[in-house]
Amino acid sequence: MKTTLDHLPMRNIRELNRVVGVLRDEFARKIANATQPHKKNGKILKVILFGSYARGDWVNDPKGRYFSDYDLLVIVDHADFTDVVDYWLPAEQRLLERYTPVQFIVHTLHEVNSALKDAQYFFYDIIREGVMLYEYADGKNGSPKYRLADPTPPDAKRTYELAVEYSELWGKNAKVALEGAAFYMSKGHLNEAAFNLHQ
Repeated sequence: MKTTLDHLPMRNIRELNRVVGVLRDEFARKIANATQPHKKNGKILKVILFGSYARGDWVNDPKGRYFSDYDLLVIVDHADFTDVVDYWLPAEQRLLERYTPVQFIVHTLHEVNSALKDAQYFFYDIIREGVMLYEYADGKNGSPKYRLADPTPPDAKRTYELAVEYSELWGKNAKVALEGAAFYMSKGHLNEAAFNLHQ
């Protein structure tokens, strides 16, 4: 995995440093008053940039009003911290003030390592193309104590199996959203119908 942002303009490098700072600051605020040890000592283990800014093919088109966003994977040390509502809404609100939109997902190290060992191509691509923006170093000589698993390259069979699993899961969810939209439309609540369809 890359560790430098040399391929980005200085403005984006500074902005990404501020984004990581916001994530770390807001997380620290959320856990500051925790009483349970695993929450009080909670950690962001890694922040990884992925997507177009990591690959170097981002779009910045003021005329067409299209701008690529920063895609980030935040890796935490406990499943409780993956709850966006409980732990990440203040960070999301602060990041809305940024010029470049920020999208981030939060997973535990265990989840990411399981996905890497399971040859899940989404995480495989993140590790292959991503850039490490932040890494908690608590090992000997300041080295990272929490390591990512060596990714298993996706194969056609496993990719197909995962596609079937996701299709079944999200197909059911899409059906429920359509049913909800139809209900709202029948009542004349078009905004709610549109919201359900957008989800």
